[in-house]
Formats: sequence, structure tokens, C-alpha cells
Amino acid sequence: MNYKLDYISRLLQRTSSKRIEHYVISRIWHLLDNYDIKMTPQQYVSREHSQYALTDVYFPQIGVHVEVNEPAHYESEERIQRDLKRKQEIESNTGHQLFEIDCRQDIIGIHSQIKELIEKIKFEVKKQIENQTFKPWQPENEHNPSYWKRKGDISISDEVTMNTIDDICLLFDADYTKTKRGFLRKGGISNLKNAHQIIWWPSENSRSGWLNHFNEINGTITETHSDPKKKSEHYHNHAQEIHVRVVFYHYKDILGLTKYKYVGVFTKDNFLILDCWDNFEYFKLNPRGKELKGQIPLPVRLFSVRLEKIEEAQTQSKSEIVNKEVQKIRKQVEALPKNSVIIMEARNELQRLEDENFWNNLTSDKMEFLEAVVKPLLRTVSDVDFKAMRFEKDIVEVSLAHLAGETEKFETLKESIIEEIGELPLSINIVAREQELIRQAQSNHYWATINEDKFEELIQKLSPLMKFREAVIPLAPAKFNLKDIVAEKEFIEFGPQHEALSVAKYRELVEKKINELVSSSPILQKLKQGQEITTDEAEQLAEELHNEHPHITIDLLRKVYNHRKAALVQFIKHILGIEQLETFAETVTKAFDDFISKHSYLTSRQLQFLDLLKNFVLEKGDVSKRNLIESPFTMLHPEGIRGVFNQREIDEIISLTEKVLAA
Repeated sequence: MNYKLDYISRLLQRTSSKRIEHYVISRIWHLLDNYDIKMTPQQYVSREHSQYALTDVYFPQIGVHVEVNEPAHYESEERIQRDLKRKQEIESNTGHQLFEIDCRQDIIGIHSQIKELIEKIKFEVKKQIENQTFKPWQPENEHNPSYWKRKGDISISDEVTMNTIDDICLLFDADYTKTKRGFLRKGGISNLKNAHQIIWWPSENSRSGWLNHFNEINGTITETHSDPKKKSEHYHNHAQEIHVRVVFYHYKDILGLTKYKYVGVFTKDNFLILDCWDNFEYFKLNPRGKELKGQIPLPVRLFSVRLEKIEEAQTQSKSEIVNKEVQKIRKQVEALPKNSVIIMEARNELQRLEDENFWNNLTSDKMEFLEAVVKPLLRTVSDVDFKAMRFEKDIVEVSLAHLAGETEKFETLKESIIEEIGELPLSINIVAREQELIRQAQSNHYWATINEDKFEELIQKLSPLMKFREAVIPLAPAKFNLKDIVAEKEFIEFGPQHEALSVAKYRELVEKKINELVSSSPILQKLKQGQEITTDEAEQLAEELHNEHPHITIDLLRKVYNHRKAALVQFIKHILGIEQLETFAETVTKAFDDFISKHSYLTSRQLQFLDLLKNFVLEKGDVSKRNLIESPFTMLHPEGIRGVFNQREIDEIISLTEKVLAA
């Protein structure tokens, strides 16, 4: 049977006992009439205080959950408030939208709500298709080990599931025949590519007395045995091992389909196997340019980098930095789990840290104590936001490289951090509040003037947002880039030989060339020092740049930097990190965001129209009054802008477009 047919028929069969819910979900699927859109039932979502929720339907490609609320949901004010709190927690924790169908209404009212949902889904899918970010539902790839091997990496957000143990072994080039013993299968196998890892497939069902429980709320796996003797022997045999486990959890999903789902990389702590999720950054089949550093837990690595920074600051006699980092590592020590067996065993040694004098002057002996005794204890830390901690560690690392004057390392780490920040989805309100910092932190000027205060600001304001990086659209994360996404895929011709390069590659050549010329060009040196140049000098500079490869011209600069009116000197200053030059995309986005913030009463339909208009302006570079009553705006209303806004609002919007197009 075709997998999609089997999947959808099972999904609809599951709701057959709930007449209204079954009718609503069935109508949603049939009205969508798009086999590339995936619909997931009973989607698990973490809530506050170790609670969770199961939403009726979830569309993972666009980050939309659907709840079919039958009349019982409105029986009392208490139930209404409870549902409201549940919705707020789901939207806050995931960054997704929860769309509720109120089934107290008659069939016309229910159909109207479903129609609104269908329009939203189709609109979001169309927008992704236009941006070339839409990833169609391809179950033949989701369960295919060969597909993931070609892709080169897997992550939890990919929802990777294998059908058999043989498929798991194929994924890692492991010998599946070594997992067989008679009629039984072993529970795991060593990863030939990494001696520290075991590929493990625990089952939710009891097997030969072994009991495994995966807690999605806490992110833990409990491994035990019904026989106390075997449990004790197993613990003592494995207590001193340093391996970690790449886990594919064997379970039966809500539709009755049996799968092996990738749930992360785990390490052990007594009988509990603690999930490291981002402890090891992200699990790679073939890590690209990264070593896994012996699988050191993230809290240990953060503590270690801070110790290194303290030592470097002491060498440079920068007491302010030393004091700040001391306070940071003290907070890490205070967060050690007091009820951990490991911490209780080390309490006598840790008493030394309770003396305030210990921290006043960190001598080499004290630093050695922190390194040898305290640092290893950080592996017991588990109840933290690892995505935030990972970003904090990255910032401390780049600040250390900056402090130590390690230019090459600083540049490498900086680029990685800019990429992380660029993946924050501004469609989420809590992320959008830091839009200005997110924009600035991706600019050359920001990093050319970086200091300790800015490093701390990044940690305080952006670390808590890192959990949203893959939350909105797991299959195609939203990105905030200072580049024109469409232009990135274009090619341009330059020079007398009509060479052709991608916009991104040509921009790299331009920036490299200009930075190389600074040492030999008096004119560029004047600009670098903040001095102004004359018109004659600007013309001389333009001629010099045009005569040498890559034959830079003002027209080419305006294209690759997506700015239609900037002068040559403005581009040069931007490249040298002296001043910031907004792209056309930034100017347009900022103008529309300001307009929306000043019109807080706008409806969802009006916001959709403005979003469509913004994308139209970015793509076409122009818009006329006639365009506003033609496709694609007539998709939202047959009369286009006239059916969505009143005349006063239309005049304001036209004024807005004229302003951004004149910039």
C-alpha cells in the first residue's frame, strides 16, 4: 500500500470515534488537496512544570497546530481559562501558532473557520515556495538511511525514523549481521566511526527483563532490569565507561506504526541516561570541520573556557574582566545539583569554595583546584537550557579569541555566531523584540567595534532565544540575513572577459581585494582612519578598482550589496567596517515593521496583506497602485487592497511604498 494513503487513512481512522473532530480533520485534509503537505496527529508539545500537551493536528512545514474544540471545552470559565493557558504555553514554548476550531457553531460557522485555516496554510506554503524554502512531504526519504547518508547529518528536528535495525546499521555503515544472535537481536552496536559511541535502540516494551522508559518532558531515558541482581551487575559493569549512546527509540506511534525514532545523543548518570541534546552541539554522521572533543559535556566546556579567559585576563592585568568571569563561574558552581551522588561525595572539597577569600585572588593553586576538582563536577548539570548555554559558550570563546588577539580564530568563530543569530525567526514576538540587536550583530561594523559589554549583551539578550532557532518551521528554519536571498542564487558578469560568478562569491572577492589594497592605497588609508576624501580622489579610487581584478564598479556594488543608490565611498566604508550601510531589504523590512507597530489594531488579514506587499516590493523592486488590485493581492480579497483596507489606510500604505522605493 502507498505509504501516504496508509498514513492518512490511519490518521482519519484514529478520530472516527469522535464524530465532529473526525469531520473537521477530514474536511481540512480534503480541502487542502495537496499531497506535499504533511499532517501529524497528536503532536507532543512540552509545557511548563514538566507537563505536556497533545495537539489534535500539526502541520510541521509551517509550524501550525490545530485544536478541534467541541462544546465541552466551553462548559465553564475554569475550563476556558485552562485552555487559554495551555494555548499560551504551547505558542510560547514552540514559537508555533495554535489555531482553534470552535465547534459550538453550526456547520456554516465551522466551515468558515476551516476555510480561514486552509487559506492560511496555502498562503504560508506559497510564500515558502516563492522563497524556495518549502520542503515537500517525502516519507520515502524520512525513513531511508541512504537519503540521510547523502545529506551527511541528522538532528532531532529532522524527525528521523528508521523502519528496522538493519536500516539503523546501514545509516552508520555498521555490520547488521553482528546484531543478530539466534532468533534475538542485540540492543546496540559500536559505532565504527567513533569509538566513544554506541548505537542503541531501546524499546518501550519489556525485552528479556530489560525495561527502558523515554521521558520526553525531561529528555531522559531510564534503563533498568526486573532482576535486581542483573540490574546491579549491569550498573557496575558500565559505571566507569565513558561512551555515549546514539539513540533510536523503538516505539509504536499514535497511528499504530512501529518505528525507530532518533531522539538524540545520551550519556549516563547512575541508572539514569541523561540526554545531552545540545551538550555535543549537534550529532553529525560526518562532522564538517569539527572535532567532537572526546564528547565533553557542554557545562564542563563552558566552565573550562571561562577559566581560560580568566588566565588570559590575569596575564594582561585586566582585573575588570577577571572579576566578571569569576562571578560567572561562581554561578555555575552554585547551580550544581545538591542531591547528586557525585556532588554529595565531593562536598568536603567543595567547602573550600564557600570561603569568600578563595575568590578574591585566584592564584595558580586555586586555578588548578578549579580545573582538576571542580570542572569535572559540572557534568552532573542537566536541568538547564542547553541551546542557550551553547550560544553562551560560543560567545565566551569568541571573546577569549578577541582578548588574546587571535585574529584568525576570532574571524572563524565570529562567522559561526553570525550564522546562528541569522537563524533566529523574527516571526516570533519574543524574538522580534530584539530585532535591532539581531540586525546589528550580523554587520561588519558591530564586530569591528566589539567589546566586553557587547559580548555580555549578546549572552543576556540572545541566549534565551536560541531555543526558537528550529522551532517555527523545523523543515525549513526561518532566517534573518543581511543578504537578498534571491540574489544569492543569481550570477553576475564582470570584467573585460565577461567572467561569471555567484553574487556571494563575487562579494567575497570584492571585500578581499579592498582589504588587501588598504596597505598600499593612501586613499583607502584615509578612509580607514575616518578622514573624508575629495571628489578627485573618489574618481581615482574608482578607476583603480575597475582596472584590477575583480574589476569593481559602482553598478556591481549596488547589485551585490542590494542597495540601489549608495555612492562608492559608502560601500568602501561599509566593507572596511567604518559605517553601516542598510540593504534595500533591510530598509523595506524596517519601514514595514515600523508601520505595523504604529498600527497595532491591524487584523490578521491586513497583516497578511502587508507581508505579501513587502515581499512583492522586495522581489520586484517596484509597485504601482494598479498592482494592488491585481494578483497576488486578489488572493486575499477579490478587490485586492480595496477589500482589506479603508481609503485612509490605503493612502498611508501607498505613501509607505513611495517612501521605501525612494530610499
